[in-house]
Amino acid sequence: MIKNLYDWILRMAEHRFSVVVLCLVSFSESIFFPIPPDVMLIPMILVKRSMAWLYAWLTTIFSSLGGLIGYFIGLLFYEKVGIYIIPEEGLKQFQTHFNNFGLIIILASGFLPIIPFKLFTIASGFFGLPLTIFIFGSLVSRGLRFFLIAGLLWKFGNNIKIFIEKNLNILAVIIIVIILILYLMFRMV
Repeated sequence: MIKNLYDWILRMAEHRFSVVVLCLVSFSESIFFPIPPDVMLIPMILVKRSMAWLYAWLTTIFSSLGGLIGYFIGLLFYEKVGIYIIPEEGLKQFQTHFNNFGLIIILASGFLPIIPFKLFTIASGFFGLPLTIFIFGSLVSRGLRFFLIAGLLWKFGNNIKIFIEKNLNILAVIIIVIILILYLMFRMV
């Protein structure tokens, strides 16, 4: 079953609309979508390594554009839209941190895949983080993350693909355990 899912993902990465889907996922993940663009980016690069840099650019640009929408939701439309994405109680606990470390928070949340970027795009607008700092932090952090992935897969793509295919079941179990741990951690917060 896992092998079938893996093969399906690789086939979808070759689909003629895969680039459009990558852009849509990258854009919407920064606002509301729960799945990070890495899920599309990685198999697409594994299938077409020669396109790694273009895919990284597109993912960075569309993720940052989605982040801008998230920022403006937090700034202008929190009461009408943002509150349904992030409850106000969840935001209040970050206010002091945003006031003191706004750029560092955006850099970390944009780079680390375990932190939902959408939370921080909306919070940046809500707390009035200067737009220039937000744009700079988004482009740098998202660019570093997606170009690092592209570079590693461009350089070691065949070896990584072979490793994944050899250890698919073990990797699937590890990913499920990580997802469960993250879910439990976020439920406790």
